[in-house]
Amino acid sequence: MNPSSTGWIAKQILLLKKSKTRDTIIQCYNQARNTGFIYGVSVDLITPQPHFIHTWTLEEKTKVNLFDALAYTYKNHHNNLEYFSQTALTFYEKLLNGDQDSTSKTQDERKSQTNLEKIIHTRIKTSDSVLKKNFSAVLINALLYIDVLAFQHYSETSAAPRPYATNLEFLILNVICIAVEQKVKKSGQDQLLLDLFKKSLRYHKNKLPSSLHLESLAFKNLTKTTEKKYILDVASLLFYDDLGWHDKQEHFLYKLAKHLDLSAENVLEAQENLRLFIEKNRAIIPYFNTSYPLKHFYDQTSVMVHTLILRNKKRLLQEIIGSKDLVLLLGKSTYKELSKEERKKVKTQLLDICKGVPSLAIFLLPGGSILLPLLIHYIPELLPSAFDENRIEDNPEEQ
Repeated sequence: MNPSSTGWIAKQILLLKKSKTRDTIIQCYNQARNTGFIYGVSVDLITPQPHFIHTWTLEEKTKVNLFDALAYTYKNHHNNLEYFSQTALTFYEKLLNGDQDSTSKTQDERKSQTNLEKIIHTRIKTSDSVLKKNFSAVLINALLYIDVLAFQHYSETSAAPRPYATNLEFLILNVICIAVEQKVKKSGQDQLLLDLFKKSLRYHKNKLPSSLHLESLAFKNLTKTTEKKYILDVASLLFYDDLGWHDKQEHFLYKLAKHLDLSAENVLEAQENLRLFIEKNRAIIPYFNTSYPLKHFYDQTSVMVHTLILRNKKRLLQEIIGSKDLVLLLGKSTYKELSKEERKKVKTQLLDICKGVPSLAIFLLPGGSILLPLLIHYIPELLPSAFDENRIEDNPEEQ
């Protein structure tokens, strides 16, 4: 089976149907964590493959793990995989497009599988190779599990999945911000990263809490053990460079666990699982060796966004200049804080532009909102001609 070729879902479903295991949701979560999927680096597979796994890329393993996690979630509610592809496709259409009428209900199984393959590919596709080599991939890919939790919620309630996914992402980003604040030795880069996360929250449609503290977050809305363990694991991941677990970070994790209604044993389990995973996979995941992973995250993510803008300079200029409102607002953002309504306009218009430029699809992925402030920051700096109303075009070859 080749996860990069059309038709891989049909083969994977056959493999899943042959599997006699009837794991619970929490057992599936633990297996996903053991493979690295929860940590954003799938070094193994949730469902063992009989052949060729040694030739698969990280992206291919992540793709199959996302599919399997969705499939096991469905199987737990329906005891089989009949209509799974159509249901998963309908879920993603509602997640991505809002609660509109789905076209997948009228599609046959094969057509549904083909379209589901395309969507899963876009969910994990990273257009720039640098992303696969640094810590930004860890954090962004780790947020993929939001898809699985949203699918579980959708399977249980049939409610529109987008509000649930949006609220969960907002909660996790807030926890990330508070966790970074707990760093014992915050460098200048740590502070820059913290500012980036806080700015990404400001472009989120949810209302920011009046103060950034665990007490201000809506943990009471979490009802599933997997939701709670997932947030604890993501928070632990942020401290992986400090596996000595300094008192301040240790205190934060236990405090977070209390808010999540988890036990001290859950904290120890999260720490131990992460420690074992890193020790086992240091050799094959180079960025787990960096002394300052959050600095690495900020540096490499900044480079990536910078590079993407330059590579797509002509197309971006064309799209941005076509929107006078966007030009004015991006220019204004360089010297003045935008209002909530203005930020909403900027986000909507920039994401619309990203939809039309394949190599900018990273901003549409789960967690892509973390990168949005960097895109907003660098566009006026790297594309000054779009914001210079008095510029004389005396050298058109440079455009």
